Amino acid sequence: REIEAVHRGSDGVITVKDNGESLAFPYQQLQLSTDLQARNATAVLELRSDVIGRLLVNANVREPAGSQRLSGSYQVEQLQLDFLRPFLADVEELQATLNGSGELSGVLREPVVTGLLTLRNGLITGPNLPVSFEQLQADIAIDGHAANIDGQWRSGEKGEGRVRGRVGWAPLDVALTLQGH
Repeated sequence: REIEAVHRGSDGVITVKDNGESLAFPYQQLQLSTDLQARNATAVLELRSDVIGRLLVNANVREPAGSQRLSGSYQVEQLQLDFLRPFLADVEELQATLNGSGELSGVLREPVVTGLLTLRNGLITGPNLPVSFEQLQADIAIDGHAANIDGQWRSGEKGEGRVRGRVGWAPLDVALTLQGH
């Protein structure tokens, strides 16, 4: 897999290539602003795209050469997750919209992320998947190094299901319950 960002003026394109397939995601703004001082470093990253959505991250690192205490926030608006499809081997179609916000804390080497994200209008299908996930919706509460997930979906005309559980990433630990009928 190859990810490439080409920036020309205020517009650009992020291209994801996988097995000869190429997906292009144009953006209208990709901006990184930084200010590095002896006692404080700040960075603001903003990606805005009519196709992908908007991601804004504000980060502050106190004592960058010392304790590296992190503080900040992030905001996700109408982030379209279909760009992840090439990274999911058995997924033929992926659609979902992510919204939410949260805080950054901890230290730079071990950041702590908190916040609430909502996933809406989800669709995950593929010939090797046991079921299709249609009208997928989930609330994701991020608490440090893990996220609590509570969601539901439809599958076909009469099928429906629910997902609940926790996913940790430091270390990786997945405990999800899927129920369907």
